[in-house]
Formats: sequence, C-alpha cells, structure tokens
Amino acid sequence: MMSVSSAGSHIVKAALPDAKDEPEKIENASPSGGTQSLASPEELDPNHPLNFSKWRKLGILLTVSANGFVANYSAAAHLTAFPEIAADLDTSVASVANAIGISILGLAVGPILVWNPLSKTIGRRPTYLLSSLLFIPCVVWISRATSFNSFAAARFFAGFTSAAAQTLPPTSIADIYKKEVRGDKIAVFSMMMTIALAIAPLVGGFVVANTTWRWIYYIVLIMAGVQFVAFLLLVPETLYLQDRSTDPEKQMSPVTGHRGAAWMPWQRPGEFLGLVLRPVVMSTQIVLLLPAILASVAFMWSVGITIVAPQTFREAPYEFSPEIIGVTYVAYAIGGVIGKPSGGIVGDWIVTYFAKRNGGVRQPEYRLWALFPLLPLLLGGLLIFGICIQEQTHWSAPLIGGGIYYFGMVGVFGIVQTQMVESNLVESMNSMAVFNLFKCMLGFAAPFFIEHWCTSESFTKAYVAQGVVVSGFGLPVALGLIKFGRRLRIAQGMPA
Repeated sequence: MMSVSSAGSHIVKAALPDAKDEPEKIENASPSGGTQSLASPEELDPNHPLNFSKWRKLGILLTVSANGFVANYSAAAHLTAFPEIAADLDTSVASVANAIGISILGLAVGPILVWNPLSKTIGRRPTYLLSSLLFIPCVVWISRATSFNSFAAARFFAGFTSAAAQTLPPTSIADIYKKEVRGDKIAVFSMMMTIALAIAPLVGGFVVANTTWRWIYYIVLIMAGVQFVAFLLLVPETLYLQDRSTDPEKQMSPVTGHRGAAWMPWQRPGEFLGLVLRPVVMSTQIVLLLPAILASVAFMWSVGITIVAPQTFREAPYEFSPEIIGVTYVAYAIGGVIGKPSGGIVGDWIVTYFAKRNGGVRQPEYRLWALFPLLPLLLGGLLIFGICIQEQTHWSAPLIGGGIYYFGMVGVFGIVQTQMVESNLVESMNSMAVFNLFKCMLGFAAPFFIEHWCTSESFTKAYVAQGVVVSGFGLPVALGLIKFGRRLRIAQGMPA
C-alpha cells in the first residue's frame, strides 16, 4: 500500500514542470507527452502520427472538430426555446436562460478533473470514446426531464461528459500536423465550436415552432450517436511514446516508438492527481494566463449576445417568431466562417514571415501580431449591436454587428489557442485546460448579469463598456507578450 508521503511526492512530481516523464528540452518534445525528433517527418517512425496519410489526418481533424461542434451545440441548443421550456417545467424564463451557464460550468471542470488526465495516461482514443459514450445518456436525461431541477442537473452532466471536446482536439491536431500548418487546422476546430453557438438556435427555432422543445435534444441525441460511431471508425490513437535508449548509436537512428497508453491511473494514483492539479499550476504562467483571459472575455460577451438577442427579437418592434429568431443566428455563423482564416492561415503566414526575419527561429508570440486588425472589429461589432438594439433600428443592423463580432472572435480564438499550444507544446493539453477553464467560467457567469445590466442601464452603455474592455485589454496584452513573451517564458521555467 502506498504511504501518505509517497503519494504526496507523486502528486508534487506530476504537478511540477520537471516531472520525470517530461522531456528535458522543448525542441525534443511532442504534444503527446513523449519526445519528438528534430528530424523531418519522413525520417520518423512510420507509426508516428505525423506520418499518417493526409486522408487519415483529415478524418481525425473533421471528427475532433465535429466533437467541439456537438458539445457547444448541446450547450446552446435551447436558446430559442426559453418560454416554451419555462412553461413546460413550471419555472421562470430567467432560470431557463441560466441553464445555459450551468452547462458551460460542466464544460469548465470536466477537462481538469477527468478528461485531460485520462488522455495523458490511457490515451486519446479511449478518452474520446468514453466521453462521447457517457454523453449519450445525459442527453436522454435532458430530453425526458420533467422538472427544472432535473433539467438543470442533466445539463451540467451533459456539459461535463462532453467537455473532452474543449481541450483534447487541439492536442490531437498538434499530434498529427506540423507547426507550419498547425494554426490553420486548429482554426478549423475553433470555427466549428463557434458556429455551433449560431447553428443550434437556428435549428431550435424551427423545432419549437413545429413540435415540442424536447425534439431539440432528440436531435442532439442523434448527433451524439453519430459522433460516437465516428470516433470508433475514424480516430486512431495519437498519443505517441518514443522509445528511449542509452545506446548512443540507437539515439542517432530514426525515431521509434509506439502509440498507446502510457500507464493506468490506478497504477499511480498520486501522479494522476498531480496531472489533475497541473493546469491550476500552469494558470500562473503569464504567457498562458493573459491570452486565455482575453479570449474568455470575448467569449463571455458572445454568450451575452446569444442570450440577449432572442429575447429582444421576441418583443416589439420586432415580434419575431421562433423560426425567424433562429434564422437571425445565421449572421453570426457567417461571420464565424469568414473569420476562420484570420485566426489560422493569416497567423501561420505571420509566424513564418517573422521567423524568416529571425534566422528561422519561430516564437509563439509572433502569432499575436494577427490580433491587431481583429481587436477593432470586436469593439465595432459590439458597438453596432448594442446601439442598434437600444435605438430599435432595422433588424439587420444588430445582426451585422453580431456577425462582425463573431468574425473577430473566431480569429482571436484561433490565434490564442495556437499561441498557447506552441508556448509549451509538450503540455499543450494543459494549456488548453487553462484556456477552457477561464473561457467557461466567464461564459457561465454571463447569463446571470448581462441581460440585467442591459435593461437596468441601457444596451448602449453596456455594449460600449464591453467593447472597450475586450479591445482595451487585448491591445496591451498583444503588445506586451510580443515584446516580453520569451523573457516571461524563460523567467517562469517554460520552454524558450
């Protein structure tokens, strides 16, 4: 039996950056937690995920991106059905709106407590399969809930079980794609997650206008089943563990290793607990903390838009039906799709450009140059949305503002997530856990205060303040990290 002192040492060892399983040098590190050779992919082990065929990589990319879509779709599924659910479950519309935040809370804690540590130990594939399988009964529970308390509890556990989609996909993408295209591929995932927040109310609006609100979650249930089958068929293990040798001749040979589980959680319970705590430790790293807060604030304001808009458009002078309210979300989806390249391809181009000027040395902070044209779009989008709602202008005006905001937000997400992944590639999943924790905690808070803020003061004041906060905070963050990011990483013991 493990002693208390022994268990404690395992916890500390796993939580600190110099844990025994972590490579000594970042340039030799792989996002899977093993080590990656400096050799080109052609010289790597054929079993290495970087050597998967392009079609196999595409299948993985689309499946894990769809995973993010389904998780966020479920979280936003009933945005256009607040009154219908409130009447059926004998509760207030405000309580049903707050259930959006309850699901986001599940998305926040799930990766840290369960999914990230499992993925680093038993592997990516079993974690995806377990998460997507457990998600299915939770959706059934939501669809059959007969009281608000049951509905809210089911929403939390649906968020918790689907939360692997918040952090594992960027790590899987980093497992299989080279750094030159990694930003573009992660941007696909970011775009899918963002447009889900717009597609869900579009579908939900037509559902509640023609049948019971429960069919909103029956549709989610169908998606959940397809998702599980897709993981089963299309996503192999990408956790790569490099074989280590003390023989100098073998060290010079091409990389060899295997894909699969590193160890089982019950074999090292103390170390597993250390993995749980590791994102909390990493949240003190400034080059991760500040970008995560920036993206989280942007996400919080987007949640506010998706909650304020449907309730506003139900009332005079608009008086839209649920179907039309759902259609209005297409504007946000279009903005998100168009914004995808700004956070992906453009970011990759910028990093490549500055790397050439720096003798071929790439720095994660170069990517933050791409934020500068996006921050004014966040400000402008919020101003247009808030002022036009306040002045009750033509319905198209606030939708244009919301679309502009989603354009900027998708770009910010792609840039920030890739910068955080590349700042500490060997711990990319924990970096995404930091990102997700702050994003979801602020998203959880949004339904509880934004609508009241808008109605107690004015939409104009509220959205001017929101725009100033996100752009005013983003500018010094980008400038500061571009200038001092590498020094901060070195000072805090991160890879240089």
